[in-house]
Order: sequence, then structure tokens, then C-alpha cells
Amino acid sequence: MVSCSCTSGVGGFGLIDCFGKPSRIVGLGFQNLKSGGSDNYLLSPVSQANWEGSLWNKNGSLRISLLNNIKEYTSERADAITETIDEIALYLKDGQKMISFTVLGAPYKLKEYVDGLRCSTIGFYGISESGQLLGRRISTDSSSLGLIPIQKGTITTKMVDATNTTFSKMMVTFMVDERFDDSEFVYMPSDEVTADLQYTNAMIQADAEATVDYPTTITVTLSWAASGIVSGNGLEPLENFDTASFFLLYNNDTSSAVTISSVAESPAGTYELSFAAQTTGDDLTLNAGVLAPFNFTEITGLTAL
Repeated sequence: MVSCSCTSGVGGFGLIDCFGKPSRIVGLGFQNLKSGGSDNYLLSPVSQANWEGSLWNKNGSLRISLLNNIKEYTSERADAITETIDEIALYLKDGQKMISFTVLGAPYKLKEYVDGLRCSTIGFYGISESGQLLGRRISTDSSSLGLIPIQKGTITTKMVDATNTTFSKMMVTFMVDERFDDSEFVYMPSDEVTADLQYTNAMIQADAEATVDYPTTITVTLSWAASGIVSGNGLEPLENFDTASFFLLYNNDTSSAVTISSVAESPAGTYELSFAAQTTGDDLTLNAGVLAPFNFTEITGLTAL
């Protein structure tokens, strides 16, 4: 981890004279602080495969929920809490550290997703405009980057409609856990990050419907939630995901995975999955693939023809 870049000229206390900080934050990744009793963290170096595996992990306790292209990010700690004795203000503890940022053009549906983080025990990573990852020091000699913990229940959101002269936007505020010490703040430099942090999309929460058409094909319709009304249900087709590894088919009667040989999309958002013929009457289950950039509730009760 890096705590230094030769830009500030700060010296003293036995430190070299380039103790600095990373560039401005343009994205945030939220994740559970723990999964299975262990801390979640990122290990240097972070490759594209590592990053995609974290963003698209079907295990919610391991998945990083990403907000990119955020604006007006500020991180500010209030004055220390003190007690005055004999007219002397004696230090008790650090003041609250508040994070706030704005998402321009945010759909109203996004508020629902962010509000859903409020009662979770989570932390966050920062993504800088230079491709650095910001977080918490786990140990002084570790190459692991930990989450900065968020005070549970403090996430608030506010939607602001567009005017003749301004964009619509969502404003988000939360408090960093009061146990976090600013001296624990570190970052992973961009030369240890080969992943495209700013332009890799977060996992899409999709709706799916499936029908068995022939002994060797299943048709799947994928759609995603929007704020508007489309075809009466507020969903739009999820297009351009015709990749076999994005879908998992399982035969419950034989207790075995069914290999999907090909996927064809037509029309937009509708996918025909081809596979070897299964025994008529077998019970099938369809899931999103482990590394698919979308997720949907598994579809059960599909019967082989």
C-alpha cells in the first residue's frame, strides 16, 4: 500500500518529505465487512478478472456494489469532541467523519438500491480518477486493502429533480464508523491495478422468464428495471449477453450440470440456449452463470421435453 507521493512537500516526524494522497475519488464500491466470519479485502495486484469476480459474484456477502462517475465527493471530519475543565478544552475523541457525493441523472430506482444498503454492516472502497483503489490499512506490511467501515444506519439519500438550468441528481450522505482512525487510510497505486475500475459495469439485477421449447433448447427472456413504464411493467430488454458461460443449467434428477453449447439472441433480450437432449420429464433449474454481469432469481420447475 502507498501512503506517499511526492506532491505535497510535507516533512518532519521522521517522515520523508513527500507524504501525500491519491487523486480525487470518482467512484465507490460497497461490500459487506465480513463473509463467513472473515474480513473482506482486496489483494494487490488487482486484475480485471479479480475485479469482475468481485463485482459479479452471486454471493451477496462477497459482491462489491459499485457506483461510478460520482460527482462532488467530499470527506470531512467534524471538530474533535472535548470536555472543558478549568477553561481548558480536553480531547475526548475525534468528531464524526461524513462522506457525501452526488450522482447526476440518477433514475429513481437507484435510490431504492442505495437505501437498501442502510441496514447492512458494510464498508467502502474509493476509486480515484487515476485508477487507484482507496481503503483501510489491514497491517503495516500487508499487500491487502481493507474496507473503510460505514456506521450502520447512517446512509441517507435525496432525489433532486431537473430544472431548466440543472440536472436531476441523487445526493448521498453517510458517516464513517466512529472507530475508524484517519491514520489507517491507505491506497493501492494504479501500477498495482490492471483492472478497468471506472468503466467495468456493476452487476445488473435482472428479471428472467424461461420456457422449454424443444428437447435441446430453452428460451430465456431477460429484462432490467427502469424508472419508466415500458410495456406496462417498468422493464426493458437486457441486450447483448449471448454468451454460454453467462447461463447455468442443472438437471435435478441426474444431479449434474447441463453444458450449454450455444446462445443466440433474437429479438433483443431473448436468448435461445442450446444443449444436449435431456431425458423427457427431468426437472431442470436455470441460473445466471458465476461470472455473468447480471443476476436473476433462479428458475425452477423447468421440465425437459
